[in-house]
Amino acid sequence: MDQLIGGGSTFKTWMEGDTLDIQRMLYDEEGKAKIAIFSISHLSDDERMFFVTLLLNKYIAWMRRQSGASSLKTILYMDEIFGFFPPTSNPPSKEPMLLLLKQARAFGVGVVLSTQNPVDLDYKGLSNIGTWFIGRLQTTQDINRVIEGLGGKTGSSYDKKEIRKLLANLSKRTFFLKSAHLDDIRLFSTRWVMSYLKGPLKRDEISALMEERKSQTPATTPESAATGKKITRKSGYESYISIDKSIPQCFRPGFGGENHYSASLMATLNLHFFNQTRGIDFNESYCLELPINKGSVDLDWESASNEAESRQCFKKLPKTAPSEISYAPLPDFISSDRKLSAASRALKEWIYHSRKLELFRTRSPQMESQPGETSGDFRVRVSDALNDKKEIEIDKLKERYEKKEKTLVDRLQRAMAKLEKEKGDTTNSYIRAGARILGALLGRSPSTIATAGTSVLKERGDVGRAEERVKKYQADIEELGYELEEKLDEVAEEYDPDNIEIEEFAIKLRKTDIVVDGIALVWSAEQ
Repeated sequence: MDQLIGGGSTFKTWMEGDTLDIQRMLYDEEGKAKIAIFSISHLSDDERMFFVTLLLNKYIAWMRRQSGASSLKTILYMDEIFGFFPPTSNPPSKEPMLLLLKQARAFGVGVVLSTQNPVDLDYKGLSNIGTWFIGRLQTTQDINRVIEGLGGKTGSSYDKKEIRKLLANLSKRTFFLKSAHLDDIRLFSTRWVMSYLKGPLKRDEISALMEERKSQTPATTPESAATGKKITRKSGYESYISIDKSIPQCFRPGFGGENHYSASLMATLNLHFFNQTRGIDFNESYCLELPINKGSVDLDWESASNEAESRQCFKKLPKTAPSEISYAPLPDFISSDRKLSAASRALKEWIYHSRKLELFRTRSPQMESQPGETSGDFRVRVSDALNDKKEIEIDKLKERYEKKEKTLVDRLQRAMAKLEKEKGDTTNSYIRAGARILGALLGRSPSTIATAGTSVLKERGDVGRAEERVKKYQADIEELGYELEEKLDEVAEEYDPDNIEIEEFAIKLRKTDIVVDGIALVWSAEQ
């Protein structure tokens, strides 16, 4: 960190670009999911460690502000984890990564790590990873690390010796799958991926790909301070201004030695929004600045700017005027306003009529936004809630239809067993009928031929009815599958976030909840 800050101009690049706001990087203004890709291949080792540690801690801070979730909401994927999560040393990135592996699932956050050698990963982290995809391993150390990580429970189909041999001889694009959600180990192969695997992109190639999306920030050149500048006075400016002594004044000098100053009113105020029914107890702070000039006839606070970044507002500005300055003229209603009390009352009146706490809500599900929560953030929260409800409904449906399917499958199995028995009985009937016909031809009773024929026809009828029952149960099972698909589609439609209408509503202020902490006349050097 010291090297980064001490790098002078090198560190300036870290102060440019988009802020590291995880919420904004995961979702757009409409609450739609996004993908954020961070390329750090051009950074030095120290810079990579600095950025990864910063990103992980920011991600954890964002995660802890989320509510618990049983379904997956976001995924953090890191390629080539080597060096950031080692088994022996303790780099800055290790602690936040381990914390994510232990706690992230409770917030609906998934973590995917990629490495060429399992021995590069900390064993505590391995024990907290629920699903492993393992390709062919070349070294004994890597194979032993995987066997140890399995914790002795290698599955019912393979023993450790078989797994050791398997990992050393896997084919290309074939992977070994071990999951906490599966009872046994599985092998699977991936399909062909239409990718030419170009390799890491260079900085200029990334810039070319992102050119349309990057915001163009105009370069600014700092102006050098003038030296030995002759003091001149513009028309209408005075070397002395007459105002009521009770009016607090502050001065904001420029950097180029400017000596012409114009006035503005700057005020700090606190707003308290309270609604016991909704459990809202929220405070907002403002630092408003309103330029004024001789031609002003009243105070239009609607034109004021909110200096949100200036937490101290005018409190740290000097109270003594710089030497040899000229003042822009003031309207009389300002210069004679004792303690700026009239300006303060006008500000409170404007705030009372114009400022409301804007909130959002949905009727189904019944949810309301939190103070300060944007429409996009609220939409994300509603979407998460709907997804959780959808998963619960899907589980209920599957459980109900699994019972129905089991009943039909049992009936189908009994019907198939009955069919096999009837077919066997039919075969026996044919044999008996043949024997009786042969006996009749040899001089025995002719009636045996008729009896044999009747028996064969009866058995053939039983087989036909058994086959019909089998077909019926097969058709019932197929129809049940179609019915389940329709029900799942209905659930997906019912809990589709795009079908939810978000309404706006507002909570008004009480006049007693508006507090003007301070108001002053601020003289600023004209640029």
